[in-house]
Amino acid sequence: MRNYKVILKETIRYMGYGGKGVPKDIEKLAEESVQRVEEVSRFRISAKRFPFYLLEDGKMMLGDIAVCSDNLQKNLENAREVYLFAATLGIEVDRLMKRFSISDMAKVVGIQSGAAALLEYELDVYFNMLKIEHEKEGLYLHQRFSPGYGDFSISHQKEILDRVDAGKRLALTSTEQGMLNPLKSVTGVVGLGPFQKKNKGGKCGECKKRDCTFRK
Repeated sequence: MRNYKVILKETIRYMGYGGKGVPKDIEKLAEESVQRVEEVSRFRISAKRFPFYLLEDGKMMLGDIAVCSDNLQKNLENAREVYLFAATLGIEVDRLMKRFSISDMAKVVGIQSGAAALLEYELDVYFNMLKIEHEKEGLYLHQRFSPGYGDFSISHQKEILDRVDAGKRLALTSTEQGMLNPLKSVTGVVGLGPFQKKNKGGKCGECKKRDCTFRK
């Protein structure tokens, strides 16, 4: 069962509000948006496990994908393997946003925020289940890290999609510029290793983008 208090709180944060004193109309819009998104969305994920190792020139190998990123390397410290993943809420969320974009942009913002919150929530649930299973083996998951965070180039997005068969499994594709279709989708990397990594600052702790609107 989903924790709607968490999803609603994150939706309001994505809308640019936080803490106490959220206007009643914003709270109502957030509640309606989460309900609309839930009605049409279908969360799906494709994740595959690959070896991870460092090269002498500072590059990393995520399976057969060569990456150069200081931020990602820090995130993957002590990892021995990685999960590459792609996830989506499906095309119906895009259609919902398009329908309201003609008449009510406030609702579009609410739907975008609700979809972002729901997608993050579902990813947390999925990887928390993996975390529990791996800890039984003495292995630990790192925080998710996606192309576009810090210096991890968005250009790697298509490679991740290819490695997890996202087109076939999820009907999820990417433009040459790295735009995902459907829009409410995400790709990323999760490290796996024998040592538990302390993630200071949560999901935002290893991203250097300090002016991000959604930074916690």
